[in-house]
Amino acid sequence: PGDPPAISPAAAQRFAQDLGSIAKTRATTSGNLATGAQRIAGQLALGDQNIVGNLALNKAQGERDLSRIKANTDATKELRANAVNIALTGQRAFA
Repeated sequence: PGDPPAISPAAAQRFAQDLGSIAKTRATTSGNLATGAQRIAGQLALGDQNIVGNLALNKAQGERDLSRIKANTDATKELRANAVNIALTGQRAFA
């Protein structure tokens, strides 16, 4: 086997420039991908915080509504008991 063919200095320089350009493009792309991944992770974390916040708010509103219903039920029972007592007192008065 013979010696490899000689490469002209101009071709070698162009080849080196092309390799440099490829390395620069790859580094830029990797940086952009990392930045994009960070943005996505940040948006997902923000979304998770919003979901947790909404769940907590819904829970608090549900507990508030249950307390209101219980208070209304207790008041209704008390009114009924008072009405029965008034009716019985009236019956005794006319008996």
